Amino acid sequence: MTWLAMGHRFENGISQLLLNLRPSIYFGDIHISWNDSLFIVDAGKGDFPCVGVTWYGAAAYCNFLTEAQGNSLTTCYSFSIWGYNLSATGYRLLTEAEWEYAARGGKRGNETTYSGANDPSPGWRTVAWCSDNSGGASHAVGTKNANELGLHDMSGNVFEWCNDKYDANYYITLPENNPSGPYSGTQRVRRGGSWKTSNYTFAIVWCRTSVYPYDVDSFTGFRCIR
Repeated sequence: MTWLAMGHRFENGISQLLLNLRPSIYFGDIHISWNDSLFIVDAGKGDFPCVGVTWYGAAAYCNFLTEAQGNSLTTCYSFSIWGYNLSATGYRLLTEAEWEYAARGGKRGNETTYSGANDPSPGWRTVAWCSDNSGGASHAVGTKNANELGLHDMSGNVFEWCNDKYDANYYITLPENNPSGPYSGTQRVRRGGSWKTSNYTFAIVWCRTSVYPYDVDSFTGFRCIR
């Protein structure tokens, strides 16, 4: 699915004309095991977000899913140089602009602070798992309310890798139509906050953050589109 619509961007809370959008680490409980030929998800954990994955692993999964589905779909990522082709018809990670547009609820959005909610009413706890209410762990997806597009967990639960490289100044001079991220940078964007972080920071839909693409932890995952 690709989102193509008008909306508003909030960078550090300031409304701007937007965008025509066309794990050496301990992870605690790991709920996927390898049986010499397949990855097997533990019973009862199939609805939990995937974590412990680098940006490269998330991109590779998009290609693998594309190839598994066939139907003449074309892969997005090149493993030799880790380049990408956003015109490919297969699965890929969301660009940062697409991610924020979706988190804000698209055309149906109400310019909320969190994905699908404001404080104090109905409150961030209705849509997000963060450090104050998570119990120190991720939760099954879809157990909090969805946003206006029917999307769950875009605030809290786990961070999500975006396709873009990170540039703190990119949105000062961004192209207005389908910004696809800067050409250079050593880190990759991740968005949305997690079960381990405060609702006052990264779970806010305009909050940007980045980490190195080879970083891996128990609170960062991904979602893919095509």
